[in-house]
Amino acid sequence: MEKAILAYVDIDTIDLQNKIAEGIALAYSSGVEVVKTVVQKANSFHPQYAFRKGKLDQLKELLSSEDINKVIFLNNLRIDTLNNLCEYLDADVIDRTTLILDIFALRAKTKQARIQVEMARLNYDLANIGDIDNEGHKRGNALNRGAGEMRSSIIRSNKRKRIAYLKRELMKIENDRHTQAKKRNASDLKKVALVGYTNAGKSTLLNALVKDDKKVLSEDMLFATVDTDIRRIDHKGKAFLLFDTVGFVSDLPHTLIEAFRSTLAAVKEADLLINIIDASHKEAIYQKEVTYKVLQDIGAKGIPIIDVYNKADLVDTTNHLAISAKNGYGIDSLLDLLTDTLYPDEKSTAGILPYDRLFYIDRYQKMALIRKIVDEEKGVMIEVSGPKEVIKAFERVLIYD
Repeated sequence: MEKAILAYVDIDTIDLQNKIAEGIALAYSSGVEVVKTVVQKANSFHPQYAFRKGKLDQLKELLSSEDINKVIFLNNLRIDTLNNLCEYLDADVIDRTTLILDIFALRAKTKQARIQVEMARLNYDLANIGDIDNEGHKRGNALNRGAGEMRSSIIRSNKRKRIAYLKRELMKIENDRHTQAKKRNASDLKKVALVGYTNAGKSTLLNALVKDDKKVLSEDMLFATVDTDIRRIDHKGKAFLLFDTVGFVSDLPHTLIEAFRSTLAAVKEADLLINIIDASHKEAIYQKEVTYKVLQDIGAKGIPIIDVYNKADLVDTTNHLAISAKNGYGIDSLLDLLTDTLYPDEKSTAGILPYDRLFYIDRYQKMALIRKIVDEEKGVMIEVSGPKEVIKAFERVLIYD
């Protein structure tokens, strides 16, 4: 595994320890091991290097003594600052957004996710490109376009052309997704989206709820999942669609939120959100707050949400919605709660279902409890219990004698 030094300019950070821990976890998810951490408390960034001279030289000495050639800044830095740092330290230097983009690039499996990651990276680069040449120095003036300004214009133009092309490709995928979504909506199945801080156990919970061989990737690292997985969940005659979405993290880069807006649409379109919280994490409350902040940022604040405390097998918790997706503790109770919440208006009816309408049983058996009583001359006597929409469908064809 590649090694790196973690650097951070602390400007009034509320919880520095949690910030550093998150940075180390992010680095690990990108395949990098953090061996040292260098933090400078300051009121502002140094205009050229982010770090002040003394701390910068300390960082350079650490790189040499540890024989390391990579620095990860937990701050978001300007491209000219990154160029200056690379030159001064003679090392590869990336900032926080670049680190997260690298992780997303590693995890993206579908064409849609890969396009979204590339668009986020291009937009981030575009926002940070100045009129610079290869050495990072400005050239030319208002009357004479210098080499650096011309080069920057060409780079910006090429990136914009690539973004335009990717937007067209993404639009095609989204049109297909819209068609699929219409089919899902036509099924009358409710939609539930798993949300929460990254690595809280969303994919593990999805696998526990599915209970078959259609499992999804589940790894113990940040952003193990960046694609949206959808599974149908059946429980006691009721069913819903479950969406596993990308995990959240503090200060999720704006470029990623914008690029993944179509993926995050699954959250905005949901009837119910399940916020998975790692009950064993010492910063569980902080991570819960981060999730609610991101939900607000993407326009999903008003959707009903249930807080579920996962990893109860690792810690004693008094939360009444405590589960362990890993060993199955509390899963059936959670399913009961979800279906009761999604389908609160249960109704029942009984009558004769004509023989030419027997296909109704196959159509609705996953959404309601249907019990055959006896064969009659005109059809089959049945009892149906389920959502009022399903009951209405049966009432239109049942014979009541």
